[in-house]
Amino acid sequence: MKFTTGFFGFITATALAFSAHAATPPAPPATPLSDAEVLGLLATANDAEINAGQVAITKGQKQEVKDFGLKMVTDHTANNLKIKETEVKSSIARADSDASRELKKNADAAIDNLKNAKDADFDKSYIDGQVMMHQELLTSLDTSLIPNAQNADVKAYLTDTRAAVESHLKEAQAIQASLNQP
Repeated sequence: MKFTTGFFGFITATALAFSAHAATPPAPPATPLSDAEVLGLLATANDAEINAGQVAITKGQKQEVKDFGLKMVTDHTANNLKIKETEVKSSIARADSDASRELKKNADAAIDNLKNAKDADFDKSYIDGQVMMHQELLTSLDTSLIPNAQNADVKAYLTDTRAAVESHLKEAQAIQASLNQP
């Protein structure tokens, strides 16, 4: 599977998603990601979303933010189960890569930033990050991940995941709009 800068943007966006500070992104990997590595990367992203959602449930100020955090925990837990099903169907086991390790490191830092965010700033920081991350992932799915998937079961999983990502993006954008109203 070809690794493109669009998907690299997803990794960067996840790292920045819950942070008020921009960081210099790491260089993209020299070798393309395989279907197994993409499954591993998406599992890592799911875990990050679950962790961020758990923080939003406890630290969110508005109920809609807490509810969205709960939805992220529920939906990304379910998506991890879909990855396991895809592994069985395709006989492709997820694999770690430099990209997944970098994503985990950056996501862990982003979660720490969320935990340390001032209560008054939390909702906006969390939701702005969710909008950015889901938009980047949607773009990457459309331009890179789905078209370049080699295995039919992996491609079907990515296509199903795309619908959930689009739904999450629309919901996060609606919450973002409500938070930005005076």
